[in-house]
Amino acid sequence: MHGFTYDIRPSLLPFLFIFCTELLLTDVSATKAVIIFILATGAMMLFAGTTQAYFISRGRLWESLARIPVALTLLPPSYWLDRVPPPYDSYPGVEVAL
Repeated sequence: MHGFTYDIRPSLLPFLFIFCTELLLTDVSATKAVIIFILATGAMMLFAGTTQAYFISRGRLWESLARIPVALTLLPPSYWLDRVPPPYDSYPGVEVAL
């Protein structure tokens, strides 16, 4: 069981970059890069603390169950960053020039 909990963290790391392409920091401003870095670092620390059942102090089962959704919503930065400004601008079809 301990081998699985130690093995699950590094095996999930490549999927972070596949599903959260903003972590590659392509075409982002400096302020958005700092926000993405802070959110991703916090989410990875929460996820690692959940799998080890030890974050700041020894965790209980209900704390680990509460940390999982928080970590998973922080990992894709677009989940929270797209809530402030809309991710795309909407234009009617007649305004789009070819």
